[in-house]
Amino acid sequence: LGLIRIEIKPVQPKPLYSPTASEPRKLFWVRAQGYIGEGNMKLHCCVAAYVSDFAFLGTALLPYPDYRAHFLASLDHSMWFHSTFRSDEWMLYECES
Repeated sequence: LGLIRIEIKPVQPKPLYSPTASEPRKLFWVRAQGYIGEGNMKLHCCVAAYVSDFAFLGTALLPYPDYRAHFLASLDHSMWFHSTFRSDEWMLYECES
């Protein structure tokens, strides 16, 4: 299958270094670029799980604009998939800390 590229579009983009504190919540439109297909639900779930780890740390730091993280980490979290979906179609990703 090869490399899967992810396309991410913030709903309300902020300046890279915003000096003001804000609520720890971000919204993104996300999708895998290209066609994955309908028959590979495990791959769609893997793509969604990968995308879900994208913004946790940055979202958690929004109330603290003077703090700069010196490293990024994958945070431990759980996911439940209750119905089928397509990760190669636009999905709204809401991250709240």
